[in-house]
Amino acid sequence: MRTKVIVTITALTTCASLAFGTVAEAYNKPSQAQRISLGITFFGDTRSNGNTQEPFGSVWQLPALLAQDVVTLSGRAYSGDERGIAVGIAGDVDDFDYAAKWFNNYELASDSSLGNLLGTQGSRLQLRASRACTVCYLELGKVTSPYFYGSYSFTVESIQHALGLGMTSPASIRRKGSIRATASLTNGVPVPDGFDVALIVRKGPKKWVRVARASGGQLSFRLKLPTTAKGKVKLSLSRGADTQYLATSTKSVKTRIT
Repeated sequence: MRTKVIVTITALTTCASLAFGTVAEAYNKPSQAQRISLGITFFGDTRSNGNTQEPFGSVWQLPALLAQDVVTLSGRAYSGDERGIAVGIAGDVDDFDYAAKWFNNYELASDSSLGNLLGTQGSRLQLRASRACTVCYLELGKVTSPYFYGSYSFTVESIQHALGLGMTSPASIRRKGSIRATASLTNGVPVPDGFDVALIVRKGPKKWVRVARASGGQLSFRLKLPTTAKGKVKLSLSRGADTQYLATSTKSVKTRIT
């Protein structure tokens, strides 16, 4: 009879894990950190050293991040400090220095009434990597006073790369001429081929948009503008956000269409 009960409980636990997320033991050392997957809900407890004594804090491994990448996550604190559980990013730390370098590589990428805390009513946070890291970690809780500790769940919804767009504008451009630009990641690597970027031409209330696809990080926009575009104009580059890249745009530059 005991064997049957054990089998039944195991089956129920497995089904619950598949339905609601991954129940994993969270640790407070980088060498023990479990690698997270996007879109999967993970459960843990910042008292991951097996007792209620300091240090408090859980460490989960993230993919490699570039400078200015944004990690968007949602989650909730279930117990512990009523203020919630602090969340941050650390980069390139080990078991010997992680406590001293807790949260050493992040800044908030969006306003939040809870700051960088997972609240008891649930929170959605955007954390920006302040520098690139080869081995990166999501850290929850605090290993120094004041402590934020307890059980929690979280889901990393997306990791978006920041982009750099560049354009030089001559004193004048032909109405049916072309304009060249560049697009790269923050480490200088060109964006993937086929990457779409928009060129926006403004003249007073009028606006024309031309789109080019990157090849080796290079962009070439063919204008073919109407005669009404002749004269002084402003040019800028823009691209909207998607699941992999952040929205970006450049400041307007002045030129003349001839």
